[in-house]
Amino acid sequence: MMEQRKQPIWLEPYWQTKREATAERICAAIASLQKKRVSVSLSSICKEVKELNGRSISPNSVKRNQGAYDAYLIARPRQARPGGSTGLKDLASELQGAQRGAMYARIARLRREHKDSLIARLIAIEQRGAQQELVEQRLRDQIITLSLSLRKGA
Repeated sequence: MMEQRKQPIWLEPYWQTKREATAERICAAIASLQKKRVSVSLSSICKEVKELNGRSISPNSVKRNQGAYDAYLIARPRQARPGGSTGLKDLASELQGAQRGAMYARIARLRREHKDSLIARLIAIEQRGAQQELVEQRLRDQIITLSLSLRKGA
């Protein structure tokens, strides 16, 4: 599970203003792309924001800003994926707001890794899980043994 950083409450109005301004810039870029009849993609949005506002943004800025990301999802061309897996969509759909954007950013980062390194990480996690199960089983056995010995002693 991703760890959510705690931000001071007194900064929330500042961050909310920044989020809204970013969402407005991105929505304006999407509208401009649609007016020009250019395909809406994360990279085209970033280029259009730079052209319109003189400010650079990253694709992750679109993904992390829920309002902007929702606008992007509505405007992007639908891509047919035959037999595509819904596992990642299901995982992200359970999250709300900033957590969802952070999850999409994390997914995008993991997609850039080599498949072999991801397989190695998955196997290591499975092995640690199996070791953890053994430890838990030993602890349960010890608890049962101790509780039985206390009953006999009483």
